Amino acid sequence: MSDPFERLLAVPGSELARRLRAGLELVEAALRDAARTAPAGDPGADVYPEVRDHLRGLLAPGRPQAWPPARGPFAVPPAPAVSPVSLVSPVFQVPRRRADAPAGVSPTGGGTGGGFSTSRPDGEEFSASRPGDGRFSADRPRDEGFSAEGPGAVSGPTRHARVPRLELAEAFNESPEAAVWTGTHRSEAGEPGETWRRFCLDLLRLPASVAHRWQSALCAYGGAGGDWIDLPASGTEAVLIPPWPAAGVAGLRLLRGAPLDPEVTDALGDAPGARELGTLCTLLLRLAELDGELLYWRALVTDSTPRLADREPRRQLRLFLRRRLREYARAGSDDARLFRLIDVDEDLRSTVHLPIPASDSWWHGLWDSSWRLLTRARERVPGASLRRMELTGLQLAEVGRLTRDNIRVTGAGGIVLHCLRVYVKVNDDRRPGRVVYGAGS
Repeated sequence: MSDPFERLLAVPGSELARRLRAGLELVEAALRDAARTAPAGDPGADVYPEVRDHLRGLLAPGRPQAWPPARGPFAVPPAPAVSPVSLVSPVFQVPRRRADAPAGVSPTGGGTGGGFSTSRPDGEEFSASRPGDGRFSADRPRDEGFSAEGPGAVSGPTRHARVPRLELAEAFNESPEAAVWTGTHRSEAGEPGETWRRFCLDLLRLPASVAHRWQSALCAYGGAGGDWIDLPASGTEAVLIPPWPAAGVAGLRLLRGAPLDPEVTDALGDAPGARELGTLCTLLLRLAELDGELLYWRALVTDSTPRLADREPRRQLRLFLRRRLREYARAGSDDARLFRLIDVDEDLRSTVHLPIPASDSWWHGLWDSSWRLLTRARERVPGASLRRMELTGLQLAEVGRLTRDNIRVTGAGGIVLHCLRVYVKVNDDRRPGRVVYGAGS
């Protein structure tokens, strides 16, 4: 790997790498459009194919991803004899402005330091407070589970000192990274099983290097005991939630070849890229059921606080996503298929946390996987160009004419924090994008 561009693109967790990739994508699109419209006999025409192929090689799917970290969360244990939990539900980037803080959150107090709030154009808001700093040591004994009748069942905060899993979760809740990347204090999260599940899901929002430190502490709890929810892996196999049978928590792991959500399979049929796209949608739907702090900001959702902890937003997500997958599968041309795929990508991008997850978090990796599907579909549509509006420091004023129905949150005024829908142009047909942006404190 002698190409310095290639070396930088392969660096996990690098904002420089992300910006380089975004810039190369723009260069590749500009050259492709110029090659299509350039007059015959352009003196650069002979060299262009070599440049084009080199750029496509650098940007090709399958390049190293930032999450999971290279060392992995921890090894996936063998499948248990019991059947995995069913995938069927009864209901249904964000760039970092600074190296130590996510979009929309100040790490040092003042501004948005006391919490965050969000609003739609109607002005309604919600907010969540942030905890103070805390410290964590990974040198903790493994617990033997939680018993409602045992000594670990002491009510109140003292129970966390009795049950190492809860002690670990509370250490995270009081840590600086929890304050910055989750924006709320959860030392009194409720039932032990929910506290454990919440802690593990929060790690998917952190920068890869920070997530790895906490994932390392989970290794002691990754045994094969208990039930498992098996979800298809879009990349590396991983355990996201170690099981805790005594507290009624099924493990959650990503396995290559795990089944897709049946409704996703039915909607996609044999559409192009059905397995890859179905994997992303299956992950989204299952995590929407497990992670009550996810928000669903699809364009037609008017609730100012559309938390997926509530039944109706979950129902809408499944309904709209299934409909969009069917429209994608039925598309009769490459350009129609591109537009329908952008609709599906919007559902993936519109399912998001506040504060926005780190740019090399697991969640960002999910959105990046969807973007790679879009760029492949774009290659089959002459004259098509896409713009994903999430470069660090990007101002809303720079992309205002390319977007509409944007979401305003408390944060650095005018800064784009997350792309909800990409902008697309096919010849004279333009479709606006959508973003989350900071409106000042």
